[in-house]
Amino acid sequence: MNIYGYCRISTAKQSIDRQIRNIKVEYPTAHIVQEAYTGTSIFRPEWLKLYRILKSGDTVVFDSVSRMSRNAEEGFALYEDLYHKGIRLVFLKEHHIDTETYKKALSGSIAMTGTNVDFILKGINEYLMALAKEQIKLAFEQSEKEVADLPALTNKMIKAARKNLYNRKTGLFVGTGDKQISYASQIWMILSGVASKAEGKKALSALDTTQNVCYPGTPYMYHYYIQSLIDCGMNLEAKEALINYWGGMIAKGADTFWEAYDPTNDFISPYDFYPINSYCHAWSCTPVYFIRKYPEIFQK
Repeated sequence: MNIYGYCRISTAKQSIDRQIRNIKVEYPTAHIVQEAYTGTSIFRPEWLKLYRILKSGDTVVFDSVSRMSRNAEEGFALYEDLYHKGIRLVFLKEHHIDTETYKKALSGSIAMTGTNVDFILKGINEYLMALAKEQIKLAFEQSEKEVADLPALTNKMIKAARKNLYNRKTGLFVGTGDKQISYASQIWMILSGVASKAEGKKALSALDTTQNVCYPGTPYMYHYYIQSLIDCGMNLEAKEALINYWGGMIAKGADTFWEAYDPTNDFISPYDFYPINSYCHAWSCTPVYFIRKYPEIFQK
């Protein structure tokens, strides 16, 4: 009996890591099958390969029902097909439709009594089976609806952000109310796709000459700052930012990267005691991540 984890993203630009991580937490020995392919069809290359080798007693784990299928009719048909073949299906975010739950519902029939009451009991059992099937269908239908609604909702939010936050004259995204200009605002607008590559480059460049800008004070935000620079084609600036920020900590004697670091203020500390800047080594992840992911930028 084998355990497989099936992970799928719609495009290669998306990250599949979260799905893999979620599955590995609950099923550390699962063999991961992954692919970048639209979920509106079950005819996906890696999925079909997996489908052909599945045997009775095997388990397939999904992060959510949408990873299996986002077409309600095809998804439910596939679910029933695998169930009747003895394949156990697990949905980490919708355990109520796991095949084990479905199996219990179908096998949990009320025993017959041999009397006229059996007519009523038979109807109850049929109702319970129909209810179990309906719950599974609803899960696939909801997944399909979310996919259908998402493009329109995304477009609506992008238009709203551009209308209410984008200053075409300065090329910066500005907060409502106090009109704050921050690195964070530009970063999120770039990474979310609200700003085009050209607009993002203009916004990031304008920050250097804009007064009263809210600067990032943590490696967390600097990680996304560097990613936004790369996404806008500002590779030299990204390399310089990484060297200056993380290298700046090393130059000041850091033996682990700090949770909060402002190059202009050595007295910042998340623990209200500036000699202690960090109890966490995880902040080394950013330089390691970028150096390995973009060797053409950071290893030259």
